[in-house]
Amino acid sequence: MEPITSEMELSVPHLATMSSVATSARRWIMAGRVGDTGTPPTMTSTDDICAICGDEASGRHYGATACNGCKGFFRRTVRKNHIYSCRFDGKCVVDKQNRAVCRHCRYRKCLTSGMVREGVQKERDGLKKNVIKGRDEAEELKEEKADRSTRESCTLYEPFTPRWASPEQVIGTLTQAESLTNQLRSTVIRQTGTVNYDAHRFPVLSGTKMEGATADINDVGQGIHSQLLLVVEWAKLLPPFMELPMIDRAALLKQFAGQHVVLGLAWRSMNRRDGLVLSNGSFLPRDHFEIAGMSYKSVGRILDELIAPMNLMQIDEVEFVALKACVFFNPVARGVQPESSAKILQARRQTEAALEQYIGLKTPSTTGGVSRLTDLLMFVLSPLQATAQSMAEDMLISKVIGLTNLDKLMEELILIDDEPRIGNLRVDNTPFEVLLNVKQSDC
Repeated sequence: MEPITSEMELSVPHLATMSSVATSARRWIMAGRVGDTGTPPTMTSTDDICAICGDEASGRHYGATACNGCKGFFRRTVRKNHIYSCRFDGKCVVDKQNRAVCRHCRYRKCLTSGMVREGVQKERDGLKKNVIKGRDEAEELKEEKADRSTRESCTLYEPFTPRWASPEQVIGTLTQAESLTNQLRSTVIRQTGTVNYDAHRFPVLSGTKMEGATADINDVGQGIHSQLLLVVEWAKLLPPFMELPMIDRAALLKQFAGQHVVLGLAWRSMNRRDGLVLSNGSFLPRDHFEIAGMSYKSVGRILDELIAPMNLMQIDEVEFVALKACVFFNPVARGVQPESSAKILQARRQTEAALEQYIGLKTPSTTGGVSRLTDLLMFVLSPLQATAQSMAEDMLISKVIGLTNLDKLMEELILIDDEPRIGNLRVDNTPFEVLLNVKQSDC
């Protein structure tokens, strides 16, 4: 597959095959381990560790200690003269879990770790042509197997099944999409880590915020911005979304962006009663109402009106990702074209049917599954729009009184907008539209 060389090609990919995802989902559900990504093996010396991703090394390859996955990636890149680019200014995390998220950063780390392009060519020149072909095929299979755990996160788009054919595929896609966007979170947070959202322009400390530290204005702004970047990547992993025209994709994301931020806060804060956990690990207490003189009333609303019902219902991850998709696929979202409403409604109904089947297996009684689905839709989704609007009002007030700097993406997706815009969206160079843009050949 040829690499995408436009400026915006770096995205989480579509799932290569839905059947494998469905199988994984069944295994996760039965084992009760949805979202488990595993842990890397314990290493005993630096010679055992891949200098690029930290996985178990297989030896020295092209000048650096590397695993088979990174060795094969470097060799393929050199031989095929692939050129990659990075949306996140070359700041992506390259480790075992995230090594395939950004090929640009992975290739650059190969070079900085000591790999040399000439080593690939010398290896090829030193073998006869007929030997090369057979060996390449065997090693290709070996290296692909080594990289399989993160291959789903590669920066190049893979073919995907255009429709959800079964409830298992729906649940599998949604759980996998959630897992992949969570893997991207550290990269996105690093990208926004030096942006100053405090209008008083206090210095921004370098480095990662200590987990559990009390949040400040920068933490709130960076958390919201990172979630807006991630919701676009998450949506691109959903086949029904990618079938829609660009204008309808924009309409759905515009309508859902604020609710996505609130849902993320609620899910991360499920075990807390006294405040919210932001995406960078910092903590926004309930009783810490004033940050630089500003009242964040939405903190209490999210805790009382959303997190409390979620805890009462003891919602699990499958239910969470399905409810999230139900909210996202809104056939009456402002700006959705009439011809697309039916497709969006179908996606919502498929999601609801998959959730109902899952709940039926989880609650094996005649009426238990139906009752639980009704309760989830009533107690969790009903307050969501109001709490998202409350958050938008907090942000708007902070901007108006000059306490907070808001970037263009936050203004476009979060701030309350009384004027109809989606029908006349500029599908060209706004921050949101650039993020959303995907080549038609990849759709």
